[in-house]
Amino acid sequence: MNQYVRFSLPAVLGRDVSGVIEAVGAGVHDFGVGDAVYGQTDPASHGTFADYTAIDSFRLAKKPEQLSHVEAASLPNVLLAAWNGVLSADSGAHLQAKQTLLVHGAAGGIGSIAVQLAKWRGARVLGTAIEGQSSVLARFGCRAGL
Repeated sequence: MNQYVRFSLPAVLGRDVSGVIEAVGAGVHDFGVGDAVYGQTDPASHGTFADYTAIDSFRLAKKPEQLSHVEAASLPNVLLAAWNGVLSADSGAHLQAKQTLLVHGAAGGIGSIAVQLAKWRGARVLGTAIEGQSSVLARFGCRAGL
């Protein structure tokens, strides 16, 4: 089975999104016009690298106020990848409390979220990062390795 998304050209790329709702469809009750949201479209859907996009409401969450739209838009893909890799019983490590997890690239996008999820789960976390990033690892309570 082909694991890559197929699309026809011209195409609008991108899946992660953050923005302000301009309109809502019938039956949408969790969000309203003017709400700041972030999320990720279905892989088979149209892209988000556009001024406007339509997205199913179940694929959105209200954007935390402390995050900018750029920060919020950078989260969905890395968060889902980290969640699936660290916590998923079907496709990941199914990490449990008191287990130890080694995260390579622990100061990067997916790695930093993986560290935080593992710590949240109650695991002991060891991490690798490029030289000079040990302060990032320490901030997350991750022990730095070579």
